[in-house]
Amino acid sequence: MRGLATILGVMVAAIFAGGMGEALAQAVGAPPGGGLADAFPFKLDANSLTTTGVLAWYAWHNTARAIPDILKQHTEANKATQERFTAELSDARKTFQDQLATVMHDHREDSLGVTKGLAELANSVSSLQASISSRTA
Repeated sequence: MRGLATILGVMVAAIFAGGMGEALAQAVGAPPGGGLADAFPFKLDANSLTTTGVLAWYAWHNTARAIPDILKQHTEANKATQERFTAELSDARKTFQDQLATVMHDHREDSLGVTKGLAELANSVSSLQASISSRTA
């Protein structure tokens, strides 16, 4: 970051010292023979440069430090939430599978009971028919 600040400082100094500053001053409408500082309605002093520096630092700090830290914290919180959700979902699926297996087992037993009852009923009907047939014959 110091390298970037040094480069920007050299560029600003070069612009205000002349050379590149004169062409830029004419492009923005400075009076002939005036420097770049004459093209602006305000005078650059330590206060405005300090304010600019603070704003530049604030922008750098937000983009290089604060936002990545917030993003990292957010990602970690989401990861923890996702892991908890995955564990709860796994438990819920296991519980559902156990309940479904219990219901299917009960249904199977009920079906077998109904089948046995129907078989006994069929035997009883057959016996009844046989006894009726033997009485009428």
